[in-house]
Amino acid sequence: MISAIILAGGKGKRIGGNKPFKKFGDKYLIDYPISILKKLKIPYTIVTSKNLLFKYNNFLSFDLIDDFGPLAGILSGMRTLNSEWYLVLPCDCPFLTEDFINYLIANIKFAEKRGCKCIVPRHRNGFIEPLFSLYRKDSKIYLNKLILEDKRKIIYLIRELNPLYVDAEKFKNVFININTPEELRDALKHLIKK
Repeated sequence: MISAIILAGGKGKRIGGNKPFKKFGDKYLIDYPISILKKLKIPYTIVTSKNLLFKYNNFLSFDLIDDFGPLAGILSGMRTLNSEWYLVLPCDCPFLTEDFINYLIANIKFAEKRGCKCIVPRHRNGFIEPLFSLYRKDSKIYLNKLILEDKRKIIYLIRELNPLYVDAEKFKNVFININTPEELRDALKHLIKK
């Protein structure tokens, strides 16, 4: 079974705070991944700092460690849901598609055959997308270890998990990141063109 973890615990300083609730078109940023997950009937939790997302309280879990970054958020989500695989997504992915998620899921059988504990999109230039990836449940062991060692970079986790890298190029728009008001405006232009 697959569950999803939406990471929404960052401070969002560069975008003016409370990134999940920045308006994007006719919805909030966080509503985009939620609507795709609901269509695909994938259970999910939203990992956030305390008391930020009252509207979604039925699906919330809280960061185990404040200000630790995505590793603590991923572990918090894994402790909330019981699954074999966890789809990790950022709260700011308005161009996420069902096709992309199905593409990742279709690679699970290959990952399991090869003993890979994560499935990570990788671009031709070598850049990876670890916050748009699938992680096996036994990666919790490595998350705990890295947190105890105060190693916060997600690349440390990826290196431990014998990743199956999959082609990110055919889904480039999915990875459009929104961290500043300017990036929000540019992404809105992209939305209008669609």
